[in-house]
Amino acid sequence: MSSYLQSVICEEVERAKFLKNQIVFPLIYPELSGLANRCVSILDVQIISLENLSKNLENYVEKSAWRLVRAAHRKIEMTEQWGIPPLYLQTKEIGLLNKLIFDICKEINLPLEHPSVACFSTQYYYTATFVDVIFLPLSESAFLLHLPDIYHEMGHYVSKNKNQTKLQMIGNAYLEVCDIVTEYFVDYLLKKQRERGPEATLLKIQNFRFNWQKNWIEEVFCDLFAVFLVGPAYAWSHIHLVTKNNPNIYEVSLFGNQEHPSDEARMQILLIALKILGYDDECSKIKKEWNKIRNQWGEPSLEFNYAYPYELLERITHLFFKSIKSSPFKIMSSSNGEKGSVRKLLNDAWENFWNLNPKEFRQWEIEKIGELNKGYFG
Repeated sequence: MSSYLQSVICEEVERAKFLKNQIVFPLIYPELSGLANRCVSILDVQIISLENLSKNLENYVEKSAWRLVRAAHRKIEMTEQWGIPPLYLQTKEIGLLNKLIFDICKEINLPLEHPSVACFSTQYYYTATFVDVIFLPLSESAFLLHLPDIYHEMGHYVSKNKNQTKLQMIGNAYLEVCDIVTEYFVDYLLKKQRERGPEATLLKIQNFRFNWQKNWIEEVFCDLFAVFLVGPAYAWSHIHLVTKNNPNIYEVSLFGNQEHPSDEARMQILLIALKILGYDDECSKIKKEWNKIRNQWGEPSLEFNYAYPYELLERITHLFFKSIKSSPFKIMSSSNGEKGSVRKLLNDAWENFWNLNPKEFRQWEIEKIGELNKGYFG
């Protein structure tokens, strides 16, 4: 087995070296330099680790050696899957989106190295936090209406780094929100236990608490990060996504894992946030359009109200707003003109979407994308 183990180690080292060679400097788009450095660093650490293991294999129990090899393999694999492709391809679409997110990070005063973007997702938007890459579908480089969702994905990046010194207020807010959620559901559970209701009801309440703590707190933070940093455009883009996908807006898992809170709860949070920012008129327009969607689904179940009590949503929204505002970020507000900014463009896109006919809007959108390309590439 030891000779086979040595062969596997050698193969993994060669794979890591091959991947490093796919990163060709100087990069076509310097905005990808952070990603390139991250990938090189990850791969170098695995190469050194595996080579040291190979030289000293006699000092390891075989089971422990295999565990180290598998850990290195997983990191090399994740780097190959998420980090190398945008560096290897460096298409103009990737270049445009990385220049765009570089500008977004400057506008919002992100106190971290900016994340990178790849545009070949097959799952809408998602973030690979291992290498800090935000994945978008290919067509997003030619359209504007869904781009506010980038801010939600950046929220995951901020959440990952919430315990850094400059983001400590956000880290503290997470702890406070977790305590509030725990307190709420423990009290609610005790109340139901005293009522001697069905055991299934108690299991549901425990599951709601589980999903809040495992999934929903972070997703709610990311929604709030997006709306506080880009404004109404994020709420509009969320409606756009929900309308196209037509999910159950009152979704609430009674006994299992649920990655995202329901869209109705998310919209309630976004509307609270827009009120805080002073977007009263936009809030009314968004609420009117959202109610049209809600009518298709009727009224929520009792379980929905148990899982997403309005007073809890409101309290969490205010806590996260306070923490983001107390951090270095430049909050969006109804009084921000910001002529020429990316977030002004994204809000203008939604205003024009509603004010122009479809062909006129598409022409306007094409012109704005053209202006971005000209500004970035000449």
